[in-house]
Amino acid sequence: MPLTGPDAAASRARASRCPRPSAPRPSRCASTSPPGVWCGSSWCGTISLTCSALTPTRSPSSRHRTGRSRLPSRPTAAGRASSVAPYFDPPSNEAFHPVSGLGLRQGLEHLVAVGYGLSYDAIVSSFPPYRELLDEVAGYAERSVGRRRDPRSAHVLDVASGIGTLAFRLAREGYTIVGLDGVEYLVEIAREKRRARNVANVAFHRIDIGGDEVPWREAFDFAVSLHTLYWHPRPAQVLAATRRALRPGGHALFLNYSRPARVLPTFKTILASEGWGPALGALRWLLPTALFEGCRNYTPHYTEADALYQLLADAGFEILEARRTFLADISCLAWVRRT
Repeated sequence: MPLTGPDAAASRARASRCPRPSAPRPSRCASTSPPGVWCGSSWCGTISLTCSALTPTRSPSSRHRTGRSRLPSRPTAAGRASSVAPYFDPPSNEAFHPVSGLGLRQGLEHLVAVGYGLSYDAIVSSFPPYRELLDEVAGYAERSVGRRRDPRSAHVLDVASGIGTLAFRLAREGYTIVGLDGVEYLVEIAREKRRARNVANVAFHRIDIGGDEVPWREAFDFAVSLHTLYWHPRPAQVLAATRRALRPGGHALFLNYSRPARVLPTFKTILASEGWGPALGALRWLLPTALFEGCRNYTPHYTEADALYQLLADAGFEILEARRTFLADISCLAWVRRT
């Protein structure tokens, strides 16, 4: 029997104070990762590359993670060959750092970094010199790890991996790739690309190799640092951390700019040596790079060949091969071995 009068009014008042519980919201991400491989969505949430979803959202399952394995500080030979899953588990020192917690200047630098990172795919796909550089790095990786029956047993570290351009190129060779970068949103974009492409042998972690502790020691067969030393505030620490991450006798490849990528001088050099076509094509890389460098707040560490080789020797590397490369020889390359 329906309530009337004062009883009905009291009932309505109680209902207004106790609203009905809302239905649970469905998860916005369905992971495409293979079984046993951490995809990143259960740890840092998911990210959509639309402007409305640049802030990662955590799924309910991210609060209750159980049964996580840990990578030993020095994995055994059997462990290195039998399983790569530990690389896909987030290290204990990896944390989420939202842009909202940064100052205005740092926030703008993050946005510029993300914009430049997103443009890299378009640059690489239509810029032959950069594709050739990535193939060149892949060649050194093969020389470093040798031909193996199971290429996944070769563990490769990508230092300052950005949105994963180089990591995905090396993943085509079948290696197990770990990419580290200190910019959270670049790492999130790399993880989103990994999920979209369903690449099972790559993992990305938010770790600044020159400032944060790298949890893996003597674990990698090959490491590559592609134009990292010139912008990092602590290049000596980057080299030291990279060496610690390599197994004894492991190889590394370091590329560093020997001079700024100034648009007009580089354009003229390429025009004189290769003609109008390559010179005009180089602008596709030179212009966004110049814009990006102009927006960054850093002290560059450009190194001529002799200075780079001395840095590497001081860090405990034996130089096996060294030369100039990339876009009018703007970069110095050094292939080294951990001593």
